[in-house]
Amino acid sequence: MTLKQTVYSPLASGNGAHVVHSILASRFPHYQLQSLSPKLAAFPQLLRSHRKKADIIHTLPEYGTVFFRNDAKNVVTFHNFFWDKAYQRYCTPAQRIYYRLFQFPQVRKAVGAADEVTTVSEFTAGLIREAFPDAKVQVIHNGVDSERFTPEPKTDDEHIRILFSGNVSRRKGGHLLAAIADRLPEHARLVITSGLRNAGDALSHPRIEFVNRIPYHRMQTLYQQCNLLLLPSYREGLSLSVLEAMSCGLPVISYNASSMPELINHGQGGYLADAYDMDALCQHLVRLISSREQMQAMGAYNRERILREFNLPTMLNAYEQFFTALGEDQCT
Repeated sequence: MTLKQTVYSPLASGNGAHVVHSILASRFPHYQLQSLSPKLAAFPQLLRSHRKKADIIHTLPEYGTVFFRNDAKNVVTFHNFFWDKAYQRYCTPAQRIYYRLFQFPQVRKAVGAADEVTTVSEFTAGLIREAFPDAKVQVIHNGVDSERFTPEPKTDDEHIRILFSGNVSRRKGGHLLAAIADRLPEHARLVITSGLRNAGDALSHPRIEFVNRIPYHRMQTLYQQCNLLLLPSYREGLSLSVLEAMSCGLPVISYNASSMPELINHGQGGYLADAYDMDALCQHLVRLISSREQMQAMGAYNRERILREFNLPTMLNAYEQFFTALGEDQCT
């Protein structure tokens, strides 16, 4: 890549945003990712020792003002949005207080001070514009490495393996998984990764296979071993797990909520049930796993869509153009 500006990206580790910025750091020679402790990142003032000089500061709105510099162009990227009333229903009382009274003022300051605001989906862009009417928001979709996340022939195993990948949280529909497993036929297994949270005991079920903390560099193997992805999430910025599963040729079952319609074409790449309609979600799921031919056809459709619209070169080119234009503006 030909990006000439130096970019400094301080970011809390252990989430999808860190994965995206890690990809940028691996492809742009002058892009430096500084991995931060998630615990420290919850208290932005503790991060000041990680301030550095660069042409461009690229970080998250939660702690952007800690790293912003007057001698740099400052960019915040929203990989999700956690500060609107609709999201609060998935939070504990303590989380509501933290998000609204402590974190949201920091986000507002960062958006006001940033030279540019980007996000990963049209849905999230709408939430940002609603919260900050004066903000100019540019959408740069996440992309996936289609050479790494690639389909593999399925074995003739009689079991259908349904993957749930991510934190087993209410936002992602984790509280529904045991009830969904109850409705699965005997030949289906729900494969669950824990993400950053350990929910193994709460998900004990004869049709649940619990896989604990798969390292990210091995995730493509897990997708390749499964037949489809289930993500009954209520709020996604632009799900990396969905993109990676699509790239591996898997169909996706999800709710018709947040950014999911931007990724899944209902009836072609999977099925989207109305939000909160678990009966419809399960009906779609049972219908799909009854036909290996349909799963393969939908997976092939998703694979082609990734190659056309959500591939890694497209994302990298978009960021390169964005950073280059920002650097040129700095020189004028």
